[in-house]
Amino acid sequence: MVSGSILNYLREGLKEGHSLEMLKQELLKSGWNPAEVNEAANMVQAQPAPPSPLPESKPEAQQAGKRPAGMTIICVLGFLLSVLLIITGIIALSFSGLVSGMDMIAVGNARMSVPGGLFGSLFVMLGLVSLIIGIVGLIAFYLLLKMKKTGLIIVLVIGIITIFQSIINIIQFPLISIINSNIWVLVVWIIIVAYLLMKRRLFV
Repeated sequence: MVSGSILNYLREGLKEGHSLEMLKQELLKSGWNPAEVNEAANMVQAQPAPPSPLPESKPEAQQAGKRPAGMTIICVLGFLLSVLLIITGIIALSFSGLVSGMDMIAVGNARMSVPGGLFGSLFVMLGLVSLIIGIVGLIAFYLLLKMKKTGLIIVLVIGIITIFQSIINIIQFPLISIINSNIWVLVVWIIIVAYLLMKRRLFV
């Protein structure tokens, strides 16, 4: 019966790149029985080589080695939208002081008067929201450009919030929404969110 020590020695030696004949000579020099050494060598030769491990499958984004072209376009649009939101926020905050200083403001065809302070507070709220979303958007789209899952989650959250905010603004203040481009912001964000949801598997 062949010793397991001999079989292990031969197998390990072959894995390290040594020739079978050299390994046999080393065993014989160490005093092992020649018949047992030859039988172990025949057994090792008869055994099929272990299959080489298959390469691990990698996510699509890693296999490609670069981000999809559509993702780059989305990030560029995102940077532009974020800058637009920041500018809108600054304009709204600038006008809030002017509007707040007015005693009464006529609204609609009915010429209903509304205190200027109320409109000023509204401009402050819209300005702050736009400013915060714009700044966070710049950071989020940078992470998205680097194909980070964190960036994907933040951009989706910002997109959904912005979509709802734009819809509410368009319904309540159609004239203001046209002036500050809320309609275009709504359309672009819908496109961005839809595309990211289709490509979400790229972020692993």
